[in-house]
Amino acid sequence: MPPHPQANVSALSRKLAVWSETNGWETLEKLDAKKLAPPPSVIIITPRPNQQAAGREAGVEAVLEKPLDFPRLIETVSQALAKAVNSNKAA
Repeated sequence: MPPHPQANVSALSRKLAVWSETNGWETLEKLDAKKLAPPPSVIIITPRPNQQAAGREAGVEAVLEKPLDFPRLIETVSQALAKAVNSNKAA
C-alpha cells in the first residue's frame, strides 16, 4: 500500500483520562468534528450491534462492530486516507 503523505492521521481512544466517564459517541459530540476544517474522517469501533444508522446521522466514515474484522478495518482506514488525500489535492 502506498504511503499517504498528505493525510493527517490521528487516533483517539475514549479511554483518555479526561473523558474516562464518556463513551465514544459522547467524545465525538464533544469534539464537534463537523465544525473542523477540513472535517476529520471518523471511524467508530463499537461492541454494540446495529450502530450504522447512528453513525450516518453523526457523519462518521464508518462504524465497525467488535469482534473486529481486521482486514475490513485496514480497508476502511485505507479508504478514509485515500479520501483525505483526494480532498487535500482538490483544495
